[in-house]
Amino acid sequence: MGKKRVVSKAEEEELEENLKRAKKPLQVRGGILSRTEFLRQVFQGELETYNIDWLAAESKPFPVCQLSEFLSSPSYSLSELEDQLSKLELKTKKNDLYQFTQSSELMTLPEVDQLPRLSEFRLAKLNLTI
Repeated sequence: MGKKRVVSKAEEEELEENLKRAKKPLQVRGGILSRTEFLRQVFQGELETYNIDWLAAESKPFPVCQLSEFLSSPSYSLSELEDQLSKLELKTKKNDLYQFTQSSELMTLPEVDQLPRLSEFRLAKLNLTI
């Protein structure tokens, strides 16, 4: 078998906290996005599909979310969003099969309020999901 990974107490606590948070609707400071209950239900397998305007989600065969025409929309410039997201701190995750980098949960980052394009997108998403 593969190597056994030793998990620190801090990593274990962070994982437990993330698992608890994943079972609840997403919450964000400042009232930009108060609930994404439908998407949570799709990603938890409680709801099969969710479609509204340019946002569609399905739970089968696996949870997936599709944003139609996101890249062609002038108000959500891909290059601006890429610049803002490139400033996020990434953590390396790896095992014997794969390696990738991952940001913290975007909804919990204090600097997310300083990313105007991401904030605009989240506000637009709020208007579509409520």
